[in-house]
Amino acid sequence: MPVRAKGDCPRCHQLGQLLYHYEPTDPALGLACPSCIRARAPRVDRTTPCDVCSAPGAWRNPYTRRNEYLCGTHHAASGDGVVLNKWYPRVSNPLNAGRRPKCAVANNDCRGEVKPRGPGAQLLCTQHAGRRSAAWDVEDGLV
Repeated sequence: MPVRAKGDCPRCHQLGQLLYHYEPTDPALGLACPSCIRARAPRVDRTTPCDVCSAPGAWRNPYTRRNEYLCGTHHAASGDGVVLNKWYPRVSNPLNAGRRPKCAVANNDCRGEVKPRGPGAQLLCTQHAGRRSAAWDVEDGLV
C-alpha cells in the first residue's frame, strides 16, 4: 500500500496534514490538505463525453452493459432500448424463484428447511428429520 504524503498544506498552510493530489487526473498541480480538496470539489464540473459526438452528459446503458458511453440522442438511435431505473417502472422477481426441494416424507406439505440428512442423504425437513429449527421458540411457536 502506498504511503500517503504528510506535511504542511502548500495552499492554506495548515500544519501536519495528510496531503492529496489537488487534481487527481493532473498530479502536476501539486498537493493539498483535505479541507482544500473539499472546498474545490463542488466547483469542479466533471461530465462524461459521448463516445460518438463528444457531447457532455453521456452514460452507459445498463440494459446492454456494453462499455460505451452515449448521449441521449445516440442511445435512442442505437435501438437497444435504454432502461433507466429512475423513470422505468421497477419489476422485481421474488427471491428463490426456482423450484424448492420437497421433503421425502410429506411431499412438501410440511414446513421448510429441507436439506439432505442422514446416512442416505435423504431430503428431509427439520420436523421429519427429528431436529428442532433454530427459528422455533418453545412457548410461542415460530419466532
